[in-house]
Amino acid sequence: MSLRSVNLNLIPVLQALLREESVTRAADATGMSQPAVSNALARLREALDDPLLIQTGRTMELTPRARQLIAPVDAACKSLEAIWRTPNLDPATLRRKFVISTTDYGPILIAPRVRAVLALDAPGVSMQFVDIPMDSTSRVPAFPIDFMISPRFVFERLDATQVRFVPLFHDQMAIVVAADHRLAKLDRPEPKDFEGEPQAAFDYPVVGAFGRDTDPNVFGAPIGGDAIIMVQHFSVLPLMAVLTGAIVIAPRRLAELMGAFLPLHIIEEPEPRARVEMCLGWNARLDSDPAHVWFRNLLRATVGDCRFAERLSGSDGII
Repeated sequence: MSLRSVNLNLIPVLQALLREESVTRAADATGMSQPAVSNALARLREALDDPLLIQTGRTMELTPRARQLIAPVDAACKSLEAIWRTPNLDPATLRRKFVISTTDYGPILIAPRVRAVLALDAPGVSMQFVDIPMDSTSRVPAFPIDFMISPRFVFERLDATQVRFVPLFHDQMAIVVAADHRLAKLDRPEPKDFEGEPQAAFDYPVVGAFGRDTDPNVFGAPIGGDAIIMVQHFSVLPLMAVLTGAIVIAPRRLAELMGAFLPLHIIEEPEPRARVEMCLGWNARLDSDPAHVWFRNLLRATVGDCRFAERLSGSDGII
């Protein structure tokens, strides 16, 4: 008999009849009426070519064929229930590597916070950070990644049917100098104070990624002139401030974090630069993956704070 010809609604009724050995008790167990269970029993008898339950005095008794069906029917019901049951996830036993595509300073911001939680709650989970910039074709990267962390405008260019994204944190570029730089001693440097000073800034050569089609105020335009040092890695900029004495335009979060290890000073500008809303994105096919949902929430809980949003509330909007 083909499975296509079987009414699967009869299987839970069959399981109840085999367990209870009674039409009345099977009706109570399934929440069905007694006539409905009796009708189901008649259809099961016909389909299996066996009476299944026979009257013996005042009670009913399973046939030998019915007794043989108890174990396989229970197993089949468990398998069917597992299809619809939401899988339970125990982070402590999870063994998985999550691949995160982000800017070069992403691991500096993310890894320390997340790793501290993983060490306690999910020691079998690891992270791999990769740098796969989006291009102007608005395609999802072919590389098998779990998450992308990019500015909102990058995700807004992608196919919404393929990619999901949520806000993660805000950042903005800031003027950073070495702690012993002459500008660090001024309360409010004026534009003329920057004249003649060597500058270092971020520059990405690929159009569309962070690109040449993006407001230069967002990713680090030099102050009143050209920078003499251009780099493709944000994380290099704070080092440039210390090693070369240059004025650098670097992500504020990065500068504050590295300021705990390097002698850095952040100069407050009269007119703050535009802030960037960094978002967490993932392929839509991973929407309901329990482990993915858990790690997604972990990232938002550990990295997605709003302290920069509060601090930068006076700037000219979000990009």
